[in-house]
Amino acid sequence: MDKVKRQVLLSCVGMLALVVVNAHATDTSYYRRYQQLTYQLEQDPHLILPQIEQFQLQVANADTKAKKMAAYLHLQACTALERDICTVHQAELLLDLPGQEESKPALMKLTVQLYYRLQRYSDVIRQSEHWLSMPSQTSLSDRAMIFTLQAKSFYQLQTLVSAQQSIEQALVLEVDESRYRFLLALLQQTKQLTAENTLLQLLTEKYINNPLYWERLAYSWYELDKPEQALNVFGSAYKSKLLPLRSLLFYSQLLIQQQAPNRAVRILEKEADKFTPQAVKYCSECDVSKYRQLLIQAYLMAERKSEALALLEKKVDKTDEQLMISSQLAYSQARWHLAIELLQLQIKQQPRNDYWRLLLAVSYFENKDYIHARKQFRLIKQSQYMKTAQDWLSQIDYLLS
Repeated sequence: MDKVKRQVLLSCVGMLALVVVNAHATDTSYYRRYQQLTYQLEQDPHLILPQIEQFQLQVANADTKAKKMAAYLHLQACTALERDICTVHQAELLLDLPGQEESKPALMKLTVQLYYRLQRYSDVIRQSEHWLSMPSQTSLSDRAMIFTLQAKSFYQLQTLVSAQQSIEQALVLEVDESRYRFLLALLQQTKQLTAENTLLQLLTEKYINNPLYWERLAYSWYELDKPEQALNVFGSAYKSKLLPLRSLLFYSQLLIQQQAPNRAVRILEKEADKFTPQAVKYCSECDVSKYRQLLIQAYLMAERKSEALALLEKKVDKTDEQLMISSQLAYSQARWHLAIELLQLQIKQQPRNDYWRLLLAVSYFENKDYIHARKQFRLIKQSQYMKTAQDWLSQIDYLLS
């Protein structure tokens, strides 16, 4: 039985106790019948439910205490049988009866939980607001739970600002990792990058061994255009063996972009066994082609051209990679005419990879063909290269002014 069901059952037991205490005040025949049904309910709820329903009809014209007794008994039966619609109906009946001041908070909490289970999100919000405004002595944990259900209901109704406010209230009352993750998802969905980053810093401190928070924090710094902080987080996660394999190549690529090719080489070489033909059969996140491309790129930027060429020779299908390595070698050796020719072919093969377009634009620039350089820089759309492209465009505009 899940947590919500357990809470529902506990609520029912608590409310049922109130009935037993006050049952002597009603008709003794009704009370005797109630006792019989209570005993039978414990033996077989499914079998006894029709008799409980009949008992409730019998007391329809009796006093309030008899009606309350029958409704509580019916409520317990519905809960035992996990019939949520039946349970919430009985709870609503009880709330409509007079003299429910003591049991009203428990009944309302129960209905909030059931409304949520039944996906009646507007009712959750309405009832939770009423419950939260009551001056009853409720625990912080209960209030946090109700705020959480309220937040999730706001989310289902796409009222995201209210959802965030409610889950933040819940976290003030009671810290819970699942609530933090819900808040994190809201911040991501509403693109509150700075707030998301702040929360992720907190999560990496509180849940230091969770790789998902480290990974997401690194990407968060990158999205805030702070690659150095991103690298620091990636590096810490990697050293602590907390960096998911899916982010290893991005980490290496970022090292290359930030002019740290030797570090990229060390990491890529150390993790080579993750990218063998045998290993990738069992790893959907291991992109061998991208791994080789990054390692060659790192070798070239680290001035280790012989190792780049040696890696190229190991390739079975050499055509595409030969063009790639030739393009980068021509570029690294400042042979601009040849680099332009080869990079144009490379872009035809990979038109969506702006890395090659960036190299082509720089080659045009170094060849003093500023018009074509400006055209290529303006075509760059991938975020990791756009700032670099803008810097080059500013330089071209200055030279042509």
